[in-house]
Amino acid sequence: PNVPTPSVTNEVTAQQWATALSEAAFANVVATFVQSNGVRTFNMVTTIDTENNIIRLIQYGGTDDASVIYTKIGNKYYEYIGKYDAATGATTEWVRSEKNEQDFQYYWGECAQSVMMCQMNVGKFAEFEYSSVTKNYKIKTADAQMGNVELKFENGKLVELKMTPQGFNVTITLSDYGAASITLPSDYTDAPIE
Repeated sequence: PNVPTPSVTNEVTAQQWATALSEAAFANVVATFVQSNGVRTFNMVTTIDTENNIIRLIQYGGTDDASVIYTKIGNKYYEYIGKYDAATGATTEWVRSEKNEQDFQYYWGECAQSVMMCQMNVGKFAEFEYSSVTKNYKIKTADAQMGNVELKFENGKLVELKMTPQGFNVTITLSDYGAASITLPSDYTDAPIE
């Protein structure tokens, strides 16, 4: 049987733009960050699940490929760090350490940087122009920090941000809205208490 393909809307109103780039829009999402300067490519994948107080960051393509998870369980805060293998997608040698609330808040912010880059455009609807050809929004005048910026929406949700800060090409892809999940490692070593 022919299953109709759901229609995709790429244009948004100023209000939809503000909603799609608000903090609440990124409460449960996967953000994939790719930065390249033509020679080297660096990747980060951030999974956010604010309802369960858990965030995971996987970074690879640099010198220290790693997977990091920050979570709050009861009234305690934990950090899990493991070695990430980009070829297999597996993380091994997990080490868990307890953190204080201040560290937890700081590291959550560090892990969520790619989402924050998206949110920086929240009040800038008028600075962008929609292209019916590329089906995305392009900044009219290059931004001093982020360079040329392009945003693509699908059905009221941001699905891609492209920018060119300081000679780099950066693409952030957003997916799994409302369906992002993180499983805590069951095989870990507790870090020695300092």
